[in-house]
Amino acid sequence: MSGRTKERSAEKICSKEKYNEKQVDVIQYAIDHGIEDEHLFLLLDEHLVPEQMRRILYGLMYGLNPDEVKLYTQTDMSVEAMDQIRFALMKEDERHLVGLLLQKGLDQQQMIQIRKGNHLPYLHVELYAEPFYTVEQMHEIRTGFEHGLSFKQVCLYCDARFSSEKMYYIRRGFEYGVDFQTAMEYAQPDLPADSIYHAVQKEKRKILNEKKKSHLILQDRAI
Repeated sequence: MSGRTKERSAEKICSKEKYNEKQVDVIQYAIDHGIEDEHLFLLLDEHLVPEQMRRILYGLMYGLNPDEVKLYTQTDMSVEAMDQIRFALMKEDERHLVGLLLQKGLDQQQMIQIRKGNHLPYLHVELYAEPFYTVEQMHEIRTGFEHGLSFKQVCLYCDARFSSEKMYYIRRGFEYGVDFQTAMEYAQPDLPADSIYHAVQKEKRKILNEKKKSHLILQDRAI
């Protein structure tokens, strides 16, 4: 097919709709690069901005099937969100997270936090994959799981009323070895961050002192 014929084809496809020049250019690019007619329809929405059209085209060109591309072909979806969903679809170890990424209200950085949990059990990622969490809160919940905390421990501080700073202090307390019952005493959303911090430091000192005593006892027995 000659370049001239290709150009006429794009003009014919776009003639009945109100596409702007940049939209026509993307559609022409798709035709020039062999996108089949039965797949081209995904681009043919005058309400899609050119950058959205390009994300749809990238998905088709890099091996996603039309049903997969349809998942993020939404006029009200940001280009950044489309990218995150497309990236996840293109990685075998992230595809199971696409349903979580499709939630309304997630921004790009929140989506990245969800994708970073691809190595965790789905239930763990599902816990923090909520639009009402800040990126920093998501990070603290994900990090808790990555550092070996139990689901029960993470659930104690995954209340969105906790700031990410408070979540951090509670998480660190568990990592120091604070038991669950003790953590419940200071893991209160209404407590100031400083109060939680000092409570955790107090428990940390107790744990360190107990370890020192145990070590000294073992040394005495060895002698």
